[in-house]
Amino acid sequence: MSTWEDLDSSSSDTDEESSIGLMADVADKSMSEDSDNEEDFTNIDSLRLAYQEAISNNGMIASTYKTMKEIIKLLAKKLF
Repeated sequence: MSTWEDLDSSSSDTDEESSIGLMADVADKSMSEDSDNEEDFTNIDSLRLAYQEAISNNGMIASTYKTMKEIIKLLAKKLF
């Protein structure tokens, strides 16, 4: 005979399985979208372009990180 406790534990297992399934589905969709943007790396010019783009993106990310770090420091000083 099932009790409420049995139902609660099976429900959490089902929720966890659903969450894992949803995460896998989202990952599959993002991977298929990424495959549309793949470059042909057999050509040296494609490699150079991809490298320059990666360096440019890295610079933007580093700059944004630095700005956010400064903002966090200012906010922390205001709080304390």
